[in-house]
This record gives sequence, C-alpha cells and structure tokens, in this order.
Amino acid sequence: MQFVATETRVSTTESRISAAFSDVLGERFVSVVAYGSAITGGVVPEFSDLDLALFMRGQLGVRDALALHRRIAEVECAPYAYLQLSYVIDVGREDSRPLFVPGCWRVVAGDILDGWEHTEATLYTRSCVTLAGLFPVLGELAFDWAVATGDRRTRAVRLMATKLKPAVRSLLVRRGWPALEAWKMDWRQLSESWQSFNPAAGKCLDRTIGMLPAGPDEEQAAGELLLTLLSAVAADSVDLQTE
Repeated sequence: MQFVATETRVSTTESRISAAFSDVLGERFVSVVAYGSAITGGVVPEFSDLDLALFMRGQLGVRDALALHRRIAEVECAPYAYLQLSYVIDVGREDSRPLFVPGCWRVVAGDILDGWEHTEATLYTRSCVTLAGLFPVLGELAFDWAVATGDRRTRAVRLMATKLKPAVRSLLVRRGWPALEAWKMDWRQLSESWQSFNPAAGKCLDRTIGMLPAGPDEEQAAGELLLTLLSAVAADSVDLQTE
C-alpha cells in the first residue's frame, strides 16, 4: 500500500489536536483528516462541529480514549462548538472506502492512503441510500423532538441540522445536479438550489440556518423548522418516484 501526502493549510486548533493523537498513539498514528464544512465553508460559529477522521494502525482502545480525552480537553476548538471524531480507520483494513468528497477534506497531520475519495458514481449511490433511509431517520427525530427539553432539545437541534445537509444534497443529486457539485455546497448554495424547484422550502432553509446557533428563545422555533424541512425533503423525494 502506498501513502500519498497532501499539502494543506492547517489551523492552530487542528495542529494541537493532531499533536495529541500523535503523542498518545505513537508509532500507531498514521494521520488525522479534517473534512466537511471546515473545508468547504459555511461553518456556523459555536454551532458547527469540526469533523475528524483518524487513520491508525490497529484499534483505538479504552486507554487511548482516556489519554486522548485528557489531552484534547485542553484544546480550544472555537469557532466550532465541539469536535467530532466520526471515523477511526485501521489502515490495515480495506472495508471502509470511499469516504471523502474531493475538495472537501485535508490532511491535518501525517499521510493518507490513496483511494479514499468518492467518484460521481459512488456519491450518486450514497445519495440514493441517504434518501431511501430518510423516513426511518425522520421518524426517530420526530419521536425525540416530541419530548426534547433543556439540553436534550439543544442536542436535537444539532442532530437535525446534521441530518438535513446530506439529505438536501442527496435530493439535489436525484433532481439532476452533479453529485460532486452538490456535495460541496454550503448552506447558502443548498438553499438557492432548493428554491429552484421548491421555493418555499429553499427560503425556509435560508431563514432557519440564519437562526443558528439558536438561543433559548429561538431554539424551539429552529427545531420545529428543521424537522419540517426534513419532512419536506422526504416529500420531495417521494415526488421523484412518481414523476
């Protein structure tokens, strides 16, 4: 297996995070990758998370997690609300590819194996899978929102926003947008594109994202709008099947 290095501009926060992984894991550390809105733009300060993928040799154990928690707790992650370690990949295995959208990721430290980028075809498939699984996800989010109060309501708003972005991207792909283009869109671009065939939903998306991060007085309304928008994506995806 051949490693390929990627030249990137890395933030201070990302450098400190990667140093923590490298120090704790030692020779087992391969690389840390940042991806998503941190690269494409459209970060909502104090609301968006910093998505990370860790490449290592072997598995991340309990002792590793405890040591990393102590180190990373010292890192200031602003403007992000929190860090999200979405993937821990054992480089000795080959069963997790592809993972990243071209142009939407960067190596924070170390090197990365080649072959981890989506193609137009694999992103189209991912879009279809995302829409096919949306109704069960929508049901779970609705159940959760029905009784969400306090901190649980705040977490529910974050989760719905996290689910909404790939759902809208997937909808655009199924409506004919090139997958590699749609999956690079930020919130503003998604809103404008959705308005082209569902003006009400697209404008609502723009208004809703403008409310984030929602304070106590706006959080209820933001959550209701996010859940309504997810329902609108589901409805539009059903319309595709009948056209």
